Amino acid sequence: MAMEGLEILGEKIKKARKELGFKRREDFAKFLDIDTSLLAKYEQGKEAPPFKIIGFLCKKLGIPPRGFIYGNYLGLSFRGSYRLKESDKLKIASIAQNINSLIEFGKIYHNRFDFIGHENPRVAARTFIEHYNLNKNGFNTWRVIKDLLSERDIFIFAIPLNSKSAAIPQEEPFFIVLNSNEPKDRWSFSLLHEIGHLIAPEVFRKNENYANEFASAVLIPEDYIPRLWKELGNYIINWKLGNLYYKIRELNKFVSPEAVCYSLVKTYLPNKKGMALYSKFKKFASQERKKEKESNNKPFIAFPKKYAQKVCELYKEGKITYGRMKELFFEIDPETVISKCRIRGII
Repeated sequence: MAMEGLEILGEKIKKARKELGFKRREDFAKFLDIDTSLLAKYEQGKEAPPFKIIGFLCKKLGIPPRGFIYGNYLGLSFRGSYRLKESDKLKIASIAQNINSLIEFGKIYHNRFDFIGHENPRVAARTFIEHYNLNKNGFNTWRVIKDLLSERDIFIFAIPLNSKSAAIPQEEPFFIVLNSNEPKDRWSFSLLHEIGHLIAPEVFRKNENYANEFASAVLIPEDYIPRLWKELGNYIINWKLGNLYYKIRELNKFVSPEAVCYSLVKTYLPNKKGMALYSKFKKFASQERKKEKESNNKPFIAFPKKYAQKVCELYKEGKITYGRMKELFFEIDPETVISKCRIRGII
């Protein structure tokens, strides 16, 4: 391994140590049962660490060894990168590496949206819905939008992140990462938020408010808001927060109650009282989510069915080994993917 590569690996080990809670090098060296001076050489890129140390770090951080060693996020620019932890950056860099492998084999290509948004995100949302024939009189959730992305080879992955919400690189290969630690009803908004960044005019490309407004207006189209108010407005006017929360849950399990409440309040009660109600509703929803989270299954890894099919094709054509196929499936058993082709790990 070249010295430059060792220095990068050393920097990763140093950041990983800190993320695992070992601020002092001495404490981590003692935990690993190695000499502090030896750990210093690893972190400074002066000596290659043994695989058992890499393996330990990967297991704790939830990163495949290949992704930790070769995943280089230095060439990727992540929106909101200051919120991304070291392990999350490496996970996302590993996905970029896997997608690049499929590009090199000629299995996929990357294409941005054939749509550029208006400077006004609400206008952009309206024309986006019309351009792609989305639902004007109902919710547009991630199940609909993911197919739109798949047609353009912009893949959606769901992985457990320590950071909040979604992430997307600013350069090719384009893909979107959802946080599987978050409930699925937040995926719709997160996904549309990232699309807002993709379709925004250059001057608004990094503007979070633009992305939020766009996501809200596509998720809950303006034509649908009067119908929602007719069904839910009474709960808002009378501050029946519990009834409102569970009624929205009944309407669509893939839509965040907070997003619906915000859209209705902003349209019909755009004043201090409305914002106070929304603030209280958010707290109530947060408490309910904590109860739901306790009964939920553990976070999981999910990747697109189209992506899985391309990986299977490479293996059948003899272009990759079984071990590499397993890495491309994020260590999910390939036989399970091939035989069923519809497991919890595929979206």
